[in-house]
Formats: sequence, structure tokens, C-alpha cells
Amino acid sequence: MEKKRNINLDVIRCIALIYVLCVHFFYNANFYYYSPVIGPAMELSVILRNCFSACVPLFLTLSGFLMNRKKLSAKYYAGISKVLIIYGLSCIAVWIFRTIEYQDRFTLEAL
Repeated sequence: MEKKRNINLDVIRCIALIYVLCVHFFYNANFYYYSPVIGPAMELSVILRNCFSACVPLFLTLSGFLMNRKKLSAKYYAGISKVLIIYGLSCIAVWIFRTIEYQDRFTLEAL
């Protein structure tokens, strides 16, 4: 039995991806939440930034919709181990880099 592809999910995914890029554009363009709103260009920028901030809720909604038929099992929960291993290795790599490059000292008090 062949699954039918739902094009609407791809449209939502593409829109959310474009929104993520736009949010990061505003951040890298030094447009922050505390920037003063002076003039119509800044008003439009605030409106657009607020619209683009829907990117995370779109991805979460899409993820929830796609996982609505999952059954909770040991295999399902074991899948998180891959993510935790990658996260742990990334943390160690960042710790080594910051220790060598910036002479940072991480302590438990910093957490």
C-alpha cells in the first residue's frame, strides 16, 4: 500500500523554513526587540518580524500532527538516546574548543 503525500504539509514546512530565515535575518541585521520604532519602515519591520515569529509554532504544530498516531513503546523512547549522545558529544566539543581557544574555565557554579 502506497502512502499518499500530503502537499499541504510540505507547504507549511516551506513557509516555516522561510520564516526561520527571515527571523534570523532580522536578528543579524541588528533589529532587536528593544529597537526604537520610528517611521513607517520600522513599523513595517516590526509587523513582519512579529509575523515571522510564527516559525517555531508552525514546526511544533507540524511535528505534533505527524506524530499523532505514534504508539508509545520502549523503541519509541530509545530513539532519544541518539539525540542525547549527539548532544553530549557536541557539548564536549564546545567545551574543549572554548577551553583551548578562550581559556574558559567551566565550573558547576556557572551552571
